[in-house]
Amino acid sequence: MENTPSILPQFCFIHIPKTAGTSFRTMLESYFVGDEMYPRREDRLKTENKGYPPNHSYREIPADELAKIRIFAGHFPYAFGSHLAPELKMLTFLREPESRFLSQILYTHSMRSRQNLQLTLEETYEDIKRHLFNIQTRFLADQRGQNLAYYHGAQKPDEKALEQAKENLAACSFLGISERFVESIYQAEQSFGWKLGRIRKVNKTVPIFKEKLPEEILRDMVDATAFDKEFYRFACRLFEERNTGRKSYIFLRKWRF
Repeated sequence: MENTPSILPQFCFIHIPKTAGTSFRTMLESYFVGDEMYPRREDRLKTENKGYPPNHSYREIPADELAKIRIFAGHFPYAFGSHLAPELKMLTFLREPESRFLSQILYTHSMRSRQNLQLTLEETYEDIKRHLFNIQTRFLADQRGQNLAYYHGAQKPDEKALEQAKENLAACSFLGISERFVESIYQAEQSFGWKLGRIRKVNKTVPIFKEKLPEEILRDMVDATAFDKEFYRFACRLFEERNTGRKSYIFLRKWRF
C-alpha cells in the first residue's frame, strides 16, 4: 500500500489487553505499511517489552509525520485516543470479561516466569490486580478531554461510568468481539474496504481450569468483572445490530486460516 494523502480517513485502534488485539494489530500491520501506522512494527520491536511506546510519545509526533499516519494503535483509553487527530475513526475489540480477566493474569505470570522472576500466581495477581478491575469499561468510560480518572483507577467505575462507556463504544466506527474474531475481521473489511489477508491468531494464552485457581482470585473476579459483564452484553447486542444484513462470512473459514 503506497503512502496516501492525509485527506483519507485516519483510524485509532484502542487495544484493550487480552482481547485478540494483538492478532488484529498484526493483520493491520500487513495492510498499513511504513509511516502509515504508528507505532511501526520496527519501532515496537525496539522497546523494552517489544510493545507500544508510552502514551505521551503519541502527543509528541511532529506535524509533518502526523499527516502521513493512517492509523494509531496503543494501550490507551478512548478519551486519549480520540484527541490524537481530528475526526478519527475509533476501533476496538472486547472479550468475555471473566476469560479476559484470567487470561491477563496467566499471561503476565507466564511472562514474569520467563524473566526468571520467582513469583507465585498469587503474587503476580497482587501486583497487577488494580489494573484488572473492569478494565474494558474503564478504557471506554472517561469523557473526552477529562482527566482519565477511570482509566488510571483513581475513580472506580459506577453506573455513570458504564453509561459513558456505552456511549463511547456506540460512537466507535468499528467494534470487534474476540469470541467472534472471524466475523469481526470481515466486518472491518466490509466497513473500510480493507483486505487484511489471512486470519491470524497470535499471543494466545494457555487456558487454565477455574478449579486450579486460588480462592482469592475467584472471589475478586465477581467484582472485577461486574461492570464489564454488562458492558460486554451491550457490546454483543451492538455487534449483532451492525452485522445484520451483511453478506455471509462463512466462506472466510475455507481459505483464510
